[in-house]
Amino acid sequence: MSYLNGVVYFTGGGDGLLHAVDVATGKHLWKLRSPDLDRNSGAWFKRRVSVIPGENGKRGKVITSSYLSAFCYEAAR
Repeated sequence: MSYLNGVVYFTGGGDGLLHAVDVATGKHLWKLRSPDLDRNSGAWFKRRVSVIPGENGKRGKVITSSYLSAFCYEAAR
């Protein structure tokens, strides 16, 4: 799991998705499916998730990968 600005990001949870969960409320902010699943049914997100804080008022980044590709998403906050 990785934490940034009150949100925890993780993969798995029994569904292989990338999750963003508000730490204070436990509310899911979003869940994303690996785009690589369209090419290979086993290309779920790996368990490693990294975050990079944003700069100059911009949101940070959430980085993860499947067995085929790496992905970078805008953080929930």
